[in-house]
Amino acid sequence: NGKTTTSYLIAGVLAAGGFPTGVIGTLGYSDGMQTEPAPLTTPTAPVLARWLERISQANCTHAVMEVSSHALAQSRVAGIEFDAACVTNVRHDHLDYHGTFENYLRAKGRIFDYLLPEGVAVINADDAGASEYLDTLQHPTLTIGLHNAAEISAQIIEQSISDQTFLLTAGSESMPVRTTLLGTHNVYNCLVAAAVGFAYGLDIASVVRGLESVGTISGRLERIECGQPFGVFVDYAHTPDALEEVLATLRPLTSGRLICVFGAGGDRDRSKRPWMARAVDRQADLAIITNDNPRSEDPSDIAQDLLTGFRQPARVSTIFDRQQAIQFALDMAEPGDTVLIAGKGHETTQTIGEEELHFDDREVVREALYQGAAGSPRYRWAV
Repeated sequence: NGKTTTSYLIAGVLAAGGFPTGVIGTLGYSDGMQTEPAPLTTPTAPVLARWLERISQANCTHAVMEVSSHALAQSRVAGIEFDAACVTNVRHDHLDYHGTFENYLRAKGRIFDYLLPEGVAVINADDAGASEYLDTLQHPTLTIGLHNAAEISAQIIEQSISDQTFLLTAGSESMPVRTTLLGTHNVYNCLVAAAVGFAYGLDIASVVRGLESVGTISGRLERIECGQPFGVFVDYAHTPDALEEVLATLRPLTSGRLICVFGAGGDRDRSKRPWMARAVDRQADLAIITNDNPRSEDPSDIAQDLLTGFRQPARVSTIFDRQQAIQFALDMAEPGDTVLIAGKGHETTQTIGEEELHFDDREVVREALYQGAAGSPRYRWAV
């Protein structure tokens, strides 16, 4: 979790240090001037080679890549030598592909096989999965953390529904950072990016300037504001840990109820579904189960797997049509509430059976909210 946001934070830090940077990842492939859609988080080796050449020809000095566990298992980055390799965390995901958590952990760890001997490993010391690598690494290592001892650390000063401030500390230097990226998980993402900046010799002022230059990341706790008297956020969270983290971020910032719309992808890891529901059950006041990308799987079977994780099923509604589910959540919301629409984030399509249909959670929310603001009796505000 966190690769996409962290990659843009690293690019921001490097840019602040005078290093033009390209980005390759989930939200697209960019040479610093143009961005094209990303069929895969980490492209196949020939496509990757072409993009690295394109980034170089665009006079970028650096490239930041999201490297997925699938890409590592399939050797898509073979032949590349990294200056820095970062592990934000290793949580429950992709076990349909890797089989066991141990295999998943091992696949992630292969990134260090491509790290230059003098290259720097950046590890989250607070994450049990990521910390597994510390005993075996033969490279210079920078650790980041909020709780355990680490070379680069942070202390959260203030968090609100619109931004947060934390104190960044590296060695004997400290400096406050104000970011619109919400949540403790984004403080960790900022620390990883800061570590890369320090590895390249940037001073703390440049690092902070780079971190603060990054605003909203598409589909990552993206706030939808149409004048409504309650919060609405769209997030890509589709794992138990990501849901837990995002809901835990919004919980103390919500004076009313926390309402969560979510589902689970079909033809993917079934074992995580009850744990996704358990996270929602713990943190949300109301839950609406809906279709994510059911693919060839029966949506009723996916919903049933999710329902097994709820200890308070009376607070759960099931509405398979995602647009109707979102509308239902917005209809339920009252002043002071927060609505989280989780699972698809930046995605603009929905796969049902063999069909790939246009669907963007953010568009659906805005349409519904603007209709409400125009005077629909379902809503309680006007702009």
